[in-house]
Amino acid sequence: MILDSNTHQRLNIRIVKLFDLLLLTAVFALTWGLYYADKMTYPFYNLGNYMMIGLFFIIDYLITRLYRGYAIHLFRVSDLVYSQALAVFITDGLLYIVMTMVNRHFMNPLPLIGAFVVQDLIIVAWSIAAHRWYLHTHPPVPAVLVCDEYRMNVDHIMKNYDMDAHFKVTDIILAKDVVEDIPSSIIKDAGVVFICGLHSHERNIIVKYCMAHNIPSYVIPRIGDVIMSGAEKIHLFHLPMLMVHHYKMQLFRIPLYMNHYLSILTYQPFPGFIK
Repeated sequence: MILDSNTHQRLNIRIVKLFDLLLLTAVFALTWGLYYADKMTYPFYNLGNYMMIGLFFIIDYLITRLYRGYAIHLFRVSDLVYSQALAVFITDGLLYIVMTMVNRHFMNPLPLIGAFVVQDLIIVAWSIAAHRWYLHTHPPVPAVLVCDEYRMNVDHIMKNYDMDAHFKVTDIILAKDVVEDIPSSIIKDAGVVFICGLHSHERNIIVKYCMAHNIPSYVIPRIGDVIMSGAEKIHLFHLPMLMVHHYKMQLFRIPLYMNHYLSILTYQPFPGFIK
């Protein structure tokens, strides 16, 4: 069976991500096998040891996915390192709690701390190598920017956020020039469409067209969009509905909130808006 180019690229990316996860799991497995396995009051048999290692593999994968630690197609190296290091820190902490509960007394955390340091070094090396590999094998995607009444200094924005290696803006067009006749516009040949500052009616028309023609689109949301994104999906009167209510903080999402607030504090408005 011959794979098409897109399937082959996705397979290569997944192999690169799996390699990172296996390296991090191997460090924990060595730490567990060389120190903690024999220090347990009631040592596991082989199956129990494999379950501990598998538990690390699963938890680290899920948390890294939650924090977008594998998004080498979008994130900078620093973002990848931060997301993965946070995921590994949480995973190691949870596994230490499990070991303490199973052993019924506290165990020496220094070997696990040493493993965390080694894992961080692996994360840094993998993030740099994976980022360079991705940029070498994936040329910038041609992008079209659709905006409202303002035009943007896109080159400055892309370089400021290190996105010029991922996207190449080929044209900037106003929404009023697109909505009336999308099929004849430049959008039809775009690899990616950025939608900035559009009203919901115009935005929905463009998004539906992109969805129908398999064109990825990135939308800068308005306040109403952010509110609706947090709506709870329910079924009422035999109909799918969205329930919007005041959001309550959940403890397991505190790291996400901290990351969000940190990005707000360090946020710089898009420079270069010109009328």
